[in-house]
Amino acid sequence: MIIKRFSNKYCLRLIHQEDLVQKLKEFANKEDIKNIIVLNGVGMLKDTEIGYFTGKGYKIDKFEQPLELISISGNMFTTVDNQKDWHVHISLGDKGHRVFGGHLINAKVWNTLELFLETIPNAIFRKEPEDKKLRLNFYGDSNEHNR
Repeated sequence: MIIKRFSNKYCLRLIHQEDLVQKLKEFANKEDIKNIIVLNGVGMLKDTEIGYFTGKGYKIDKFEQPLELISISGNMFTTVDNQKDWHVHISLGDKGHRVFGGHLINAKVWNTLELFLETIPNAIFRKEPEDKKLRLNFYGDSNEHNR
């Protein structure tokens, strides 16, 4: 993985067979990032696992073949217990030009992947909903969560 920083923005280049989720975690730890937004990315993925939230959990599908990354968006925030939590969605295209997507569970880079990210200054935290099936993000300082 190659990391280039420009003020509060980052460009990442991942190489063939690197684990996307693992490299995102390594990047956040190495750069001591607290909160960041995934702006966009281009490249290819393989052995990709994506999920769809059913209301009771995620239905996960795995795609072994190489797929074009059509779009990627999401964020990483530091929780109140100081954990870095990534939430990323992707859209992928297959060789028949069909597009599908969902919540990124895991993926390996095929050939190359370029990502563009931007840090954000405000604290971000999670508040668990009463049913605890889907965690929600709240942006701002921790005093704002009851508004």
